[in-house]
Amino acid sequence: MSNAQINSYALEHNPVTSEDIGILGGVAHKVSQVAEYLGTVLFKGREIGYFTLNVTSEGTAAQVDVDLFSFFPELPKVSVPSCCPDEQADSKNRTFTMAKDSYLVLHASEGPPGYRVTLDRLDPGERVRVYDTRELKRDDIFFVTLLRPGTYNFTCNTGQVITGTVTYPTPGEDPFVPSEPRLVDVTAAGFNTGELTLQPAQGVVFNIQSDNTWVRAELVAPNNGPDDGAPVRWNNPLNQ
Repeated sequence: MSNAQINSYALEHNPVTSEDIGILGGVAHKVSQVAEYLGTVLFKGREIGYFTLNVTSEGTAAQVDVDLFSFFPELPKVSVPSCCPDEQADSKNRTFTMAKDSYLVLHASEGPPGYRVTLDRLDPGERVRVYDTRELKRDDIFFVTLLRPGTYNFTCNTGQVITGTVTYPTPGEDPFVPSEPRLVDVTAAGFNTGELTLQPAQGVVFNIQSDNTWVRAELVAPNNGPDDGAPVRWNNPLNQ
């Protein structure tokens, strides 16, 4: 896939939401119980792949990164783990191992948004659903990178709405370097800040402090720069 296609997906990704993982928004989930888990990857409601996650008491990996785009269904069909002999997936099965209290990081490196992941603990003779990315849990992280300048509405499951602004970049001789990510807590009462001002490509890390949470960032008023309305449009500063 070309850079132009990747940037097109990134610029068209709106809203960015924890309910549909994509190139601009991903989820990190802390797993504290030692067990074997079956992860199911869905894209726009369709199961497209599976992975096995082994969480151990003595593991050394502090986190496991799973690129959900790599499960896209053009790959050959294979059977999922032995717990589910009658099921098939349009992807290779993968196995990951990490220490307890580490993070499972779920993201998409390319393509459109629409991914969801569920985790089932594999107990003897049964599968127990313990996690769904559409309902974030305490200690989860939702990480967002917004490229398009403009005004955004940030909302969460409490109904709270805060306004965010991604500023238009100022051309200069030095290469563009995004600022450090902004940290925002999301509690049972909502966001711990009233507004956000960001540079293009500056990340926002939402620390989830309450179960059954979702977070959404929606571009409501694009800012195409001082020549807005002219044929020349905004250029992604990461391409400079």
